[in-house]
Amino acid sequence: MNFLKQVINLLDKYEQKLEFFDEADLANTTFHKLYDGVKSGKYSTDEEACGDIYQLEAPDARYRNLKSRLKKKLAGNLFFLRIEQPEHSEYLSTVHDIFHQVYILHTLGSLGASVAANEVAEQIFAKAQKFHLTNAAVDSLLTLRKRGAYHGQSKEYLRYSELLDYYIRVQSAEIKASSYIESINIIFTNTKSDSPGIIEQLEHAVSEVSNLSDEYKSHFLFLTHYRLSIYLSQLKKDSLLALQVCNTIDEFYHKYPHLVTTTRIGEIALDKTMAYFYLRRYREGVEYARPYLPIFREGGNTWFTFRETFCWLLIHGQCYTEAREVYEGTTTHISFDTGIAHRKETWQIFGLYLAFVEGAETPDMDKFMKDMEVYRADKSGAYVTVLALSILVLLRKGDYDSIITRDEYLKKYLTRYLRGEDHARGAAFFKLLRLLAKNDFSLDAVKKYGEKHIAVLYDASLPLDDYEVMPYERMWEYVVETLTGSAGTALRSIS
Repeated sequence: MNFLKQVINLLDKYEQKLEFFDEADLANTTFHKLYDGVKSGKYSTDEEACGDIYQLEAPDARYRNLKSRLKKKLAGNLFFLRIEQPEHSEYLSTVHDIFHQVYILHTLGSLGASVAANEVAEQIFAKAQKFHLTNAAVDSLLTLRKRGAYHGQSKEYLRYSELLDYYIRVQSAEIKASSYIESINIIFTNTKSDSPGIIEQLEHAVSEVSNLSDEYKSHFLFLTHYRLSIYLSQLKKDSLLALQVCNTIDEFYHKYPHLVTTTRIGEIALDKTMAYFYLRRYREGVEYARPYLPIFREGGNTWFTFRETFCWLLIHGQCYTEAREVYEGTTTHISFDTGIAHRKETWQIFGLYLAFVEGAETPDMDKFMKDMEVYRADKSGAYVTVLALSILVLLRKGDYDSIITRDEYLKKYLTRYLRGEDHARGAAFFKLLRLLAKNDFSLDAVKKYGEKHIAVLYDASLPLDDYEVMPYERMWEYVVETLTGSAGTALRSIS
């Protein structure tokens, strides 16, 4: 069933007209019932499809034959996908064209049409060189070298032999680079990111692929080095390194614009936007990210991810009006409710903070926290940020008694979950809230006893906490503004 889902979605994405559906298929209601059921999402398993089409509990020979015929028809249509300019990049359309040509090359060669095969091989090699398509270069050079040998042309044979040897070395380097990034992916999947030795392994992989990239002119090697370097910067929490890596690949694509695809542009834009966020260069990040919003396919996972990162920047940069626009445009999209719970709860929390800074009525925060599904067990992440906001809401309402009753709650989070440098900012903010409750909400007393905690909030060398929707120093400023009677003015000035 997964094969049918992916191929049908791919054909639909590229608006491919189905070429191999003959009159017999059109007249076969079960054939189209299976196709339409998979395309619409009605069928997610073979059991569901078979039950609806044949009223059987388990797939039988008739269903398996029906499914096999549909798979063959769909696979045939893949050959005729229209991936052409200007809808698609020069690189993507060329890669797709070369896939076709390589198939034709092998077909001609296997059927003995050597003259035609040689002509196709020359076309393939010219494009493979320009677009750094190593496997296609090897395929074409094998044919061209053979031509030199069969015609007794020693110079031609030697020329193509040397080229083939080079591209085989490049191919070997690319395979080696692939093994590095695949092994890193396995490590990330099966171990914690802070497990001993992971950074060292990643540094070794970055160094090895860097050497290979310096030795061979290969887009794949350069891109792999970029991705490994981004992984390394994330593990080391070195956002300046991430920004430098992004700038380097930007320069590469400026030099080789024919290798650029929209997907690559989006990947780099997302990495660079995140780097700006963690460097606290919020306004600069907003200015950088804004032009990239339209390039993502609307409703896709990357579209949601980029808009989420952009909204983090906007809220931290106090661009609340634009954040509200992005929030509304995202949460009202037709695909929003079909997304994962993680995504929906993230945007719900954005909505809570935006309502707060706008001075609007916020929902029952206790109920919201109780209803949280994905993050209920994430005591150091989203749950903490909602808990912190709930106290600010109570403070705005003047409900000091309810804040005092939460002291034990705050104490539990401090001792159990907000430990270590990664949570230093959240811990400092919670300690200040506890000091407020213990000192009858006297700012003078808190400034006296909580000076070191306030200093932590303004220490730019400390990393942002996980899921810090609003900077904790801004939240503390709101506490001060509320208790000194200037909160109304502050809200009007930032909304």
